[in-house]
Amino acid sequence: MSSRLTATANWQSPTPTTTRAIAPDNIHLWRVGLTRSPAELAACNALLSPNERKRRDRLRGEPLQRRFAIARGILRYLLGRYLKCHPAAIQFGYGDRGKPYLAEPADALQFNLSHSHELALYAIAPPTCRAIGIDVEQLRSRPNADRLARRFFSPREADAIAALAGTRLDRDFLRLWTAKEAYLKATGAGLRGAIEQVEVDLSSPIGQAQLLGADNWTLQELALGNSYIGAVAIRDRDWKFAYWDLDLRDRAEILLVD
Repeated sequence: MSSRLTATANWQSPTPTTTRAIAPDNIHLWRVGLTRSPAELAACNALLSPNERKRRDRLRGEPLQRRFAIARGILRYLLGRYLKCHPAAIQFGYGDRGKPYLAEPADALQFNLSHSHELALYAIAPPTCRAIGIDVEQLRSRPNADRLARRFFSPREADAIAALAGTRLDRDFLRLWTAKEAYLKATGAGLRGAIEQVEVDLSSPIGQAQLLGADNWTLQELALGNSYIGAVAIRDRDWKFAYWDLDLRDRAEILLVD
């Protein structure tokens, strides 16, 4: 089967009622910058569970530890708003490949997150959503893109990448990569899954996403400006998307969590 792959850029500031409820056919996507004040970093660190703090401390270097803490703290903050509970009270479980899910309160929402460099993306879905995955990657030069394409992509995709050069090569390589990663995260397989099962035709700006061996999936590219590439994959069709930026007004709210 194939599903239309489109790029969307209608990111908006949330309203006070944005996180009060999520309709059964809605997907809320959040775009959040990870460059935060020391006070916000401290607030995010305070929300982390002991397990999350251990994961943070195992990362090498302050930038990686900071980004992890802020990304996970804001995840807890956002979920707490939807669930009307304290962010620190949320308990996560993890699948065999490390995909997080809500253990407490169980089955209240579906979600997924991804972060790259100084940007994080969050996908929040209602319990009616059977599977969701999101991925974001920073756009940068990848001298080994052709070798990676031969290893992880289908022959047709690898040939398409080999025919490109410069910025177009870097961008289209990441369009393929993020689409595949989003789908594999949704299935819970991660990159250990069969990444070649997701084949993306980049012959036009819109393109065609083909999920081999899978039915009823929605694959949506996300327009994130000139520095990042993102995609989200959701089981089933006919989802309505809302695109939210965590704006300056909201930035202070995380400091008020007690």
